[in-house]
Amino acid sequence: MLQTHQLSAKAYKVTDYVRPNFLVLLFTFLITGSFVAAQNSASITLVTYLESKLAKSEEASKDAQLKSRIETVLRHHFQEKENSEKRSPWGVMHAMVAFGPHAEMYGDGKIVKDVDWLCDNEACRGMKLLKKDKGRLGTNNGPGRQGHDGQFLAILAQSQIEKERKLIVDGTEFSIEDLIQYEMSTCRANEELTFKLIGLSHYIDSDQIWKSNDQQTWNLERVIKEELRQSVIGAACGGTHRLMGFSYALLMRRLQNKPITGDWKRAEAFVREFRNYSFKLQNHDGSFSTRWFEGRGMRKDIQRRVQTTGHILEWLVFSAEESELSDPRLVKAVDYLSSLMVNNRKTKWEIGPKGHAVRALRLFYEKVLLQPATSMASSNQSKNYLADPRISQSSLEADVHVNETSVEQPESSKKRTPSIVKHVKTASRKTGGTPDSKSVSESPRITADDLPELPLLIR
Repeated sequence: MLQTHQLSAKAYKVTDYVRPNFLVLLFTFLITGSFVAAQNSASITLVTYLESKLAKSEEASKDAQLKSRIETVLRHHFQEKENSEKRSPWGVMHAMVAFGPHAEMYGDGKIVKDVDWLCDNEACRGMKLLKKDKGRLGTNNGPGRQGHDGQFLAILAQSQIEKERKLIVDGTEFSIEDLIQYEMSTCRANEELTFKLIGLSHYIDSDQIWKSNDQQTWNLERVIKEELRQSVIGAACGGTHRLMGFSYALLMRRLQNKPITGDWKRAEAFVREFRNYSFKLQNHDGSFSTRWFEGRGMRKDIQRRVQTTGHILEWLVFSAEESELSDPRLVKAVDYLSSLMVNNRKTKWEIGPKGHAVRALRLFYEKVLLQPATSMASSNQSKNYLADPRISQSSLEADVHVNETSVEQPESSKKRTPSIVKHVKTASRKTGGTPDSKSVSESPRITADDLPELPLLIR
């Protein structure tokens, strides 16, 4: 019994010795595994961090390139001043579309503001925009003058010209308030009211009621209702101005903290539907259909491309909500239009399409690219201003050269055939020479700090 007991005790001691060593090994294994797992987790975290930093760096680089390209477009076209001897009132108005109250032109051989020239009713190519009718203010409509009822008021509104601004007609002093009254009094059912809607929604209370000179009762909701009855397809500039009218009126309604109900609500839904439809017709290169909203279209004529993409993009950027400004489809359209205009900057664009295309880029520049230290997905809550692309006299002595080698020039035509531009390089400011990989970073940049802050565009 004693031996058995001793053996059992000895066995017990051996077992007691083995168990803790096994536990140590198990513990060591677990610790080692946890360490390896931690190493792997740290590696994954580091890789994710580096990838994130690289993506942000690439995104910032793309933003910087796009910003520089748009600045080149704005600066180039601001320097292209129109001349009152060659350009009609309609043409001068469209030059003003791009740069608002800061647009400059040659009037009687001197540099003057477009808005001053038009508001003083000076002659443009021998034609005048305003008239007196039985002592009251009126507009001259027709080729070369006002192309649509309310067009001049709409351009003044979008340039944020105060309604107290004087208008001089044959020595008689009026104001924009008189022009507002004129446009209200001439509202008619079943007629185009697109431009009246833009102008009136800017200057009057959105609930104001008035009577036209045929004794019809009107308010802005009725104007919207009349516009909703009419087709977008076939309307002015493919219907983009009609859509802009709805968007502008809705914006002003919200700024007045008024409810969006009734025909206001219908207009809001209509705009949303057409916004989605626009992107369905977008071409793979970022441009919009050259058939407006009638269907898909991708004509090679660059004048047509600037016309359609410029108008549609102007409306899309203006009407975009904050989150929509970073939509890759929108950014791609901005990239396309800015590239096309830089690569073809020597082209004499038609004045109307050019004005709207430049304004589209300017809107995007203000709403997105002027945000300090942010990327395309940044907030839209910025100051209510847009930089004036005027530059110093020393800068005027230099030029900006762009890569036009990818744009073919047919011998039988002066029009360039567009290409899908993936990269636009801005050359260093030296006479002659072509851009290279170094010239992008070495090229001087225009920044918001170089330009005065000017009130122009409304959110």
